[in-house]
Amino acid sequence: KMVDALTGAYLNGLAASAHAFDDTHLATVVHPAAPVASALFALADRSALSGEAFLDAFIIGMELECRLAAGLLLEPARGQWGWYASGITGAIGAAGACARVLGLAEQNTQWAIGIAANQASGFRQTHGSMCTSFIPAHAARCGLHSALLAANGFTASGAALEGANG
Repeated sequence: KMVDALTGAYLNGLAASAHAFDDTHLATVVHPAAPVASALFALADRSALSGEAFLDAFIIGMELECRLAAGLLLEPARGQWGWYASGITGAIGAAGACARVLGLAEQNTQWAIGIAANQASGFRQTHGSMCTSFIPAHAARCGLHSALLAANGFTASGAALEGANG
């Protein structure tokens, strides 16, 4: 193992979107696979993870990311299209996927999602610069970090997404 898991997730994310050839959820223009897969590959590199468990967590992370992007950006939502949706939702999808692989309890998973929501970032104005690949890489690292923090008792609101100010 050449690097720690968080750096691995970050480097995986950079590689996954270096030329912006990654997948796109067309309705929201979110690129969901890079943050989720990058974090999962970093975890898989450090533990025995079956293909079935990887795929299960990947689907959960992708679903979480795409549904959140739709909730934030599609009518009747009033989200800003200037947000880089992959940065806003990617860490949350990656946190959900990593929480699944780590076997976190429901409350810890809620914390992981809340911690990841606090790290959301990205503005579309930076698209076309080196930030194009930084955003999903940062999201992957933040999602994995959030799940690891929650696994060790670091808390967040259990209603980070659906609460009055979520």
